[in-house]
Amino acid sequence: MLNVTGAKFYNHSEGRGGGGSIDLVMHVAGYDFKGATSYLADRFGADAAAGAAVAHQAPAFRRWAERAEPPAFAVPEQDAGRWGQVRAYLVEERSLPARFVDALHEGGFVYADRRGNAVFPRWDEEQTVVGAALRGTDEGSAFKGLAAGSRREEGHWAYSSGLKEYPDRTPTLVLAESPIDAISAHLLRHPHEPVRVVSTDGAGALPAREIAEAREKGWAIRGAFDRDPAGERLYWQLTQACRGADVGRERPRGKDWNEDLQEREERRTQERDQSPARGRSRQQEPARGGWDHDR
Repeated sequence: MLNVTGAKFYNHSEGRGGGGSIDLVMHVAGYDFKGATSYLADRFGADAAAGAAVAHQAPAFRRWAERAEPPAFAVPEQDAGRWGQVRAYLVEERSLPARFVDALHEGGFVYADRRGNAVFPRWDEEQTVVGAALRGTDEGSAFKGLAAGSRREEGHWAYSSGLKEYPDRTPTLVLAESPIDAISAHLLRHPHEPVRVVSTDGAGALPAREIAEAREKGWAIRGAFDRDPAGERLYWQLTQACRGADVGRERPRGKDWNEDLQEREERRTQERDQSPARGRSRQQEPARGGWDHDR
């Protein structure tokens, strides 16, 4: 007697069962996996057979994934020959000030790997590089993510600015979803203030140690997350972690803070075209904020 319930079946006579159409055909017709797939393709079409085959293999792949050891992190090797490409991407396409990008590069906060990715190292509390955020810079590339072996909860990309230049002002901890957005939020919202900016690298783990230290020192804490549902969820998580602290939301006008920065620089370019003398003064404007080279 064969009972079928949803995608599962059980043969009471033989005391065994299975799940899915591949298993059922193998059991009833005596086919192997390849034969059962061909049988389904012949009767229901290749797409249906492919879907059944994927569903049949899913439990095995799931068990493999659960047992698989995560790859060990290896610091991406620096390729000085690709830095010009990465620098041009950050300055020309993302509108980050050239002097600021150069300072970040000299301080080891960003460099190029052999694939032309912008590499943003992630440090733990011992200042050991434990991961890296990557951003593709080849033309048309939309690649971004963490280097293999990086773990969101272990370390973050961060830097401090203005802490020595403005010792009498209360610093602000600024959290953003990427290094580029963190820099952009710093330049747009806190150009002449002592700040520490930290990237969460997407909607991942909040930097608990950074938040705890900022609260202990009485710093202001600001969530400069994207203007989207994921950004709002991150800010809600931040408020839960900072109850009783000076915490606030810094929401960009566009989707994210780098989009706002690019729009500002586009306006300035238009102003330079209309007023050459005024434009020259804008071009000579240095990167705002005191640079401390502190991680």
